[in-house]
Amino acid sequence: MADMLTPPVEPTSNKWPYIIGLVVIAIIIGVGVWCYQQVQSISTVASPTTSTTAKATTTKPAVSITSVSPSMSASTTISASPAVSGSPTNLLINTTYKSSKYGFSVDYPNDYTLNENYSNDSIVTGVTFSGVQFKIPTSFATGTNMNSNTTEVSIEQKTGVAACTANEFLNTTNTLTTITDQGVEYSVGTLSEGAAGSAYEQKVFALTKSSPCLAVRYFIQSGNIGNYPAEAGIIEFNKAALTNAFDTIRRSLTITK
Repeated sequence: MADMLTPPVEPTSNKWPYIIGLVVIAIIIGVGVWCYQQVQSISTVASPTTSTTAKATTTKPAVSITSVSPSMSASTTISASPAVSGSPTNLLINTTYKSSKYGFSVDYPNDYTLNENYSNDSIVTGVTFSGVQFKIPTSFATGTNMNSNTTEVSIEQKTGVAACTANEFLNTTNTLTTITDQGVEYSVGTLSEGAAGSAYEQKVFALTKSSPCLAVRYFIQSGNIGNYPAEAGIIEFNKAALTNAFDTIRRSLTITK
């Protein structure tokens, strides 16, 4: 009876080999993951991402000058300074003026004001210069310290002179310079004056070979930029662009007699 009541004894199961095997597998997997990460890190350092920054290119505006004169059919393009408010940088020569009285033709923008009965007796005492005046548009001076009422190009004539020089048209004996521009020889003189916060600048180009003596006068009046309150927002006019515009008109001048 005692043998019948004693339960059978099951053999002891040894689990350690399984546990050790799982640990080894886990270590192998961990090492594998670590090695993969290292390889990826080395690859990233060896081949860094390239960043490209585009450089901005600033293009100065070109001024297209087109003549409608029958004798001048070609178009000429010249470079100008970047445009600012009140700057005559977009100069389109589209009108030809011919004077039978003074014997010349000249091209000018049609927004300039033409005065065929121009005379000036305020430069040289006792002398009145007559000719043709081209006054700039008001829009050129808007927002700047330039005076559009008196800023102009004029073509003037003086008779009875022994030599055609710039000093014949200026109340000064300043040293003159002689230049040749596009095949035309000029005697060039300047005169600068100031009064009541304004500056008056004149530059005269006398055509040395002309008879009677013919000259192109640039007259520019501007206010002292320091006299304007900051809140007015007045900027200094673009003198280089204005001179460029006047030069273009002068170079189109042709003596017809």
